[in-house]
Amino acid sequence: MFPRPIIATKCGIMWKADGKPYMRLDRERVRIQCENSLKRLDIDSKDMYMIHWPRSQEYIEEAWKTFTELIKEGKVRNSGVSSCSIEQMELLKPIHPIAFLEPPYSMLEHGVETELLDYCRNNNIGVIVYSPLQHGLLTGAIKSIDDLAMDDVRRRNHPFQEPEFSANLNLARDLTPIAKKYNRSVTQLAIAWVLRKPEVTSAITGPRAPSEIEDTIKVAEWEFTKEDIAAIDRLLKRRQESLISK
Repeated sequence: MFPRPIIATKCGIMWKADGKPYMRLDRERVRIQCENSLKRLDIDSKDMYMIHWPRSQEYIEEAWKTFTELIKEGKVRNSGVSSCSIEQMELLKPIHPIAFLEPPYSMLEHGVETELLDYCRNNNIGVIVYSPLQHGLLTGAIKSIDDLAMDDVRRRNHPFQEPEFSANLNLARDLTPIAKKYNRSVTQLAIAWVLRKPEVTSAITGPRAPSEIEDTIKVAEWEFTKEDIAAIDRLLKRRQESLISK
């Protein structure tokens, strides 16, 4: 028998008539979005409910108070936040404990290492990272911009703009020998790299096929040596230096 899946949803993003998104975190919308997703999923309670990337302080405390109501009602088991700053979490913490934070984290975007991971460790907040593969750049599968369809939204993202794009492709190529030493893929290496931090609870990889799930599951068994970490650090430093010299 397979274990029951953990169900997580977000709230906050709404859409205007023209299809453009906007943020709305008032009590009514937070509750409506929660209850609508429960109906769509045909469940009574969700394991994880989070605020989706609050870009301003407006309504954030009201939203968090609503989360506490939903927990008391049994509709939510654990509440968390996505891409929140320490300042925002400090606002929420006195209202109700934060169970988890969902920040971006990868070899190409590791700002969480500066303060956020320490903060989460010191406040007993789990860390579920997203984009550990940086939209496919750290898989080794992308060799040129021509590998992306003309309407692929990634073409507009900064990691896919020059000179950063070429530096990122070079990094993925240079990581390959380290991965092959363990009969692993660059994808697995990139995921294992974010999971090496004890503060990181799990990583969202966005698999699109069963084979991709099977591939990433093996990462849990991989522990880097000090030599591996040092080699990866050198490659990351070289990437950064190549961008500075441009």
